[in-house]
Amino acid sequence: MQIRTLLQHAHSELTHDTLYKPKTTAKPSIKRTVAKSMALIEATDEFFEQAMKDLASASEPQRQLLDYLSTTYRKGTGLEPGQERSNQLVVDAFMEFLPQETSARIEEFLTAKNYIFEKIKEQNGQRHFFNQPAVLLAYFLVEKMPAQTRENWPIDSDDLAKIFSDLGAAF
Repeated sequence: MQIRTLLQHAHSELTHDTLYKPKTTAKPSIKRTVAKSMALIEATDEFFEQAMKDLASASEPQRQLLDYLSTTYRKGTGLEPGQERSNQLVVDAFMEFLPQETSARIEEFLTAKNYIFEKIKEQNGQRHFFNQPAVLLAYFLVEKMPAQTRENWPIDSDDLAKIFSDLGAAF
């Protein structure tokens, strides 16, 4: 938005006095150049809009997973999930390793190990990561792929060690 506004403002500053004031007559070559500059502004605007759509589309699976994790965290713990950057870091670090139908797999895992919500509530307010919905993904990852999780973990490993311990696994 700001780039488009700046370009349009610059265009109007350059052309207003020359093209729109009756005292001054612009040559046809100047009018063509002004028209080309406006076309460039419009093309640039279209490119940025397409880039924004493409970026949003590319990150949709991550956004859906985070929405699922937030809803599940809220439902399972009764607490409001945090929305810190750590959520995105964890999801981004493991997105390529996740199975098909990730939400369904996590749901099955949490149903089988429903004590995890109590473990999370015990740490609420003591360990920052346990206030984040990505903690649910971390439990799932530790259970399903502990070595990859340890190797690719993007944030403080103390929280990861606690998750390993909660699941009865050696860190």
